Amino acid sequence: MESHLAGSIYVLPLLGSGRFPLRFMFGNLGVRIFFVISGFLITTLLLSEREKNGHVSLKKFYVRRALRILPASYAFLSIMCLVSALGVLAIPHGSLISSFLYFRDYYPGGDWYTGHLWSLCVEEQFYLIWPIILVLFGQRRAMIVALCTLPVSDLVRSFHPNGGFETNMDALACGCLLACLWGQLGQTDRWQRFLRSPLFWVVPIAILAANKLIVAGGVWLAVGTGVANVLIAISIERFVRYHRSHAARLLNVRVALIIGTLSYSLYLWQEPFEVLTTVRPGHLQIFPINVLLASILAVISYILIERPFLRLRGRWKSA
Repeated sequence: MESHLAGSIYVLPLLGSGRFPLRFMFGNLGVRIFFVISGFLITTLLLSEREKNGHVSLKKFYVRRALRILPASYAFLSIMCLVSALGVLAIPHGSLISSFLYFRDYYPGGDWYTGHLWSLCVEEQFYLIWPIILVLFGQRRAMIVALCTLPVSDLVRSFHPNGGFETNMDALACGCLLACLWGQLGQTDRWQRFLRSPLFWVVPIAILAANKLIVAGGVWLAVGTGVANVLIAISIERFVRYHRSHAARLLNVRVALIIGTLSYSLYLWQEPFEVLTTVRPGHLQIFPINVLLASILAVISYILIERPFLRLRGRWKSA
């Protein structure tokens, strides 16, 4: 269900128009949700492996992540290199190099077509850091590290809002903390009653309100983002723990399942077909042609690249 939610948000910017772009309404919120989900999912997998085997194999973890992420992203970047070399798109060499090496979140300026990969780079940096912290420090000390990132990220954002990993690590940390506290939260009756009660729906409303603060910028961006991350983690717990609720079932309808399956490829291929707000849009960026073309390429990417490597990744699952 987690990937279905993220996948649904990936596709929202494709529906925008130059006059009323949904990107500005949902783009930042979608990234926040994606990061919190990622922290929760990765930590849950690591803790499950430790509980099952008594240890975590970092080698297997990194091989599985590489097989999941690198083939499709490098295929996308290779095609971007080709179309750039042919003069179809103007993509600076620095954008391509920083994307290939996964530090696009620290490359200033650049281009539209690879700009969205900054979030994937933040993800990769998270993969490099968090599993090592969890293995070396243990769950309790790792939780302290994750907790310390919350005020640090807020502070950094107030001075440098468009930074890289350091301005987004608190969203990932919220997901990590949720996974670490999952069992304890499940045994707290008062908290679980709140999640099941109508009062819970104040949380999604508060997320939208915090998102309005983020759009306002300045100090509100730092505070609003931090608040939104915590509230998103609370919402994720509710929908995952009570997955048979009507709201949670909505995330598992067939359309959501399909979008969830294609979410990574949709993420990679959405940018060339979005309606551009900074340049004059061409015919390929007009809805619904943009959605159709991005979806076709996403399906091709999934069938020819993702699916074969996903089967290969299965061989590296922990025994």
